[in-house]
Amino acid sequence: GSTGISFSERPTISYTPLQGEDFYTRLLERIPFDNVALLSDSGWNLDTVSRMTIQRVNGLTNAEGASGPTPDVAPDVTEFRELAGHLFELQKLGAIQLVEAEKGGEGFRAMKLPARGSNASADRIRELLSLDPEKEIFRLALAAGAEAPESGDTIQYNTRSLLGVLFFLSQGVNVPSEHTEAGIVTTTRHPDGRVYDWNRVLSDLFEVESSTGRPPDAATSIFYRGHWFYIRDNDLASKDTLILLSQMFTLQTGDAKGQIPVLTIPVSN
Repeated sequence: GSTGISFSERPTISYTPLQGEDFYTRLLERIPFDNVALLSDSGWNLDTVSRMTIQRVNGLTNAEGASGPTPDVAPDVTEFRELAGHLFELQKLGAIQLVEAEKGGEGFRAMKLPARGSNASADRIRELLSLDPEKEIFRLALAAGAEAPESGDTIQYNTRSLLGVLFFLSQGVNVPSEHTEAGIVTTTRHPDGRVYDWNRVLSDLFEVESSTGRPPDAATSIFYRGHWFYIRDNDLASKDTLILLSQMFTLQTGDAKGQIPVLTIPVSN
């Protein structure tokens, strides 16, 4: 006969979600840039991630007022939308890097862009963010005001909280006219009084339809105040955003910490 030894390892991972005060604190805290970087590093496109999480960067605003209850005044997101598009173009080319830089013995998180004249999107990003056109390494800094520094070597950003992301995405709900006429929702307007179309902000990101009858083509739906609210099954962008939101929720409210590989490079004066 023969003697044999077999071994089987089946690890069990237990996840305990946060509750109570810790949960609400995480819900109200600004999303750390490391989480933004982790999501983009894992394959999510920077256009979607930046539009959802960043509300101001070097003076460009991304519907800051929408990070809370629906604002009365219409936002202008034209330049931020352009910025997000250019970031995505660089991401597709693998031409944008988040690095750990070092200057004067000080380490800091930074963004590395292609050299001036080598990529049109990178050059336009420098223009939009008032960055020094000759530099390639730009310090990333969390700042409440997030205005463009005069030095031209820093990108100051302001992120939303997870609750702010939920408020922001809620502007993608096409509210029934009955609810608007009844005055139970806030209507955002242009300075001249015209109703603002939030699809200008949420297009290709998130849209929720509404109907009085149960929708036959819904990926997900809910009945509320006499109407069905739903995401169409062929609305791939909105379905992807829901998945991304779920991952953001896990990152922000869970205890697990993601490790992002970074390259440390020296920055000269």
